[in-house]
Amino acid sequence: MLGRNTPGVQEGSGRYMVHFADNRPQAGAPIVDATEFTFYSDMSNIDFERQDRQSRGGHGRFHVAQHSALTHMDFQVGSSRAALEDIGNQASEVHVHGGEYGIITKRTAPVWQFRLMDSSFDGQRTAAIPTQEVGFTLIRVPILEPARGAPDRRRSSRA
Repeated sequence: MLGRNTPGVQEGSGRYMVHFADNRPQAGAPIVDATEFTFYSDMSNIDFERQDRQSRGGHGRFHVAQHSALTHMDFQVGSSRAALEDIGNQASEVHVHGGEYGIITKRTAPVWQFRLMDSSFDGQRTAAIPTQEVGFTLIRVPILEPARGAPDRRRSSRA
């Protein structure tokens, strides 16, 4: 849990609780994203919560290549920006509650598809998944109620 008004996450963007990296940076050097050569990065059975007033950044940055996965996770995003940014490979049983977005992503590290399975989104203020250039495969992923007062952008399947 990241408490209210935690120092260091109020200003700027790119503030994550977990940032998957290609290697450990030198002291004072910036964290470099994992790349298309970063394999076997996994995280499972961990829940994240950001209390209100943590408006910048996300819970995690998962910009990785193949054989990498996020599984069995619950994200309480609150008023923060997103649960995950720049994702890669696959995730399953990931549930995102609240936030401006659920997942924000441009492309995966190797510019391959991303599979999201048996997961859910609810309470996002703008969109569950805004993306550029990521080929998403969604399997059993309901996008439930938008946040109270947010525009309901779900499309009706009825003509």
